[in-house]
This record gives sequence, structure tokens and C-alpha cells, in this order.
Amino acid sequence: ASELLKEEMTEEQRKRFLANITSESSRIKELVERMLELAALENRTIAVKEELVSVAALVNTVVESEQPVIMMQGLKVKVELDDGLYVKGDSFLLHQAVSNLIQNAIDFSPPGGQIRVVARGGQGKVELVVDNDGLVIPDYAMERVFERFFSLARPGTGKKSTGLGLNLVKEVAALHQGS
Repeated sequence: ASELLKEEMTEEQRKRFLANITSESSRIKELVERMLELAALENRTIAVKEELVSVAALVNTVVESEQPVIMMQGLKVKVELDDGLYVKGDSFLLHQAVSNLIQNAIDFSPPGGQIRVVARGGQGKVELVVDNDGLVIPDYAMERVFERFFSLARPGTGKKSTGLGLNLVKEVAALHQGS
């Protein structure tokens, strides 16, 4: 696209190519940032802070930050959290993991669909479930969804993501002795 901008073209074409360059540059930046995060997680060069993290505050903060996209797609989000749930860990990394799960639910939800975020606790553990009305993960992909670079096409656009989000979730869970 940048090479084509050297040629004569209409202003509309120029804007389209510039938008493409901007979009793809952002995608590359996101890919590099996620690769760096994953490398740091895998090599355990990120110091995992040991702090008590409120599951309710964590989930509510992520859901609130996604509100513009949720509203734009007409989605409904139902949050069901046991009272007083806390996990010991790194709030930044846990936020990244929960954010990735909710973003995936948004990406794979049909317009007007519902996303459910449920957190239950017991016996010193917390189970977090993020569910949506979207398409079911195909059987062939079930074993691969947490694999690095594996991605399914988004229903609305047909585009694939970097395939790093759920891998990051897996690594963060493992760092916190979870799965």
C-alpha cells in the first residue's frame, strides 16, 4: 500500500490505502507486544506480584472497559460472581487474561447476543467461566485453541486474530498454578 501511494490516485483511494497501512501497522504492533509478553511469561522474566486480587473488581473493570464495543454490537453481559472471591497473584497479568477471554467472547458473539461471566469459589480455588451465544468451537479446534498462533476466523469479518490471546491466558493461568 505504501508503494502504491507513490502513484497518482484519487483522494478516496489514497485514504483507503492510508487506512490500510494504519490498520496493519496497529496489528503488527499488537502482535509484537503479545509476542514479547508471551516470551517474558514463558521465560519467567516477568516478576509475578503476590497480591490479593478481588475477582469482582477484576471482572467488572474488564467488562466496563469493553462497554463501547459491547454497546456497539448490542450485546448483553450477565455477570455472576460469588461474594468475596479473591485470588493471590499479579493483578496486571490476571487483568490481561480476563480481558482476552472477554474480548474473544465479544468477537465470537452474534449482534444482540449474550455473554456470561461466572466466577465461583471453593476449597481455595476460583473457577472463572466466560461463555457466549456465539458459534461452538469446532471439534477439530478444541485441542488447539490455546496453541500459539492458532486462530479461528471471526464470524462477522472472517478475519483471524494473532492467535496469541488464549495462549497468553494459558500462560498466565499456569503462572498462578491454574489451568
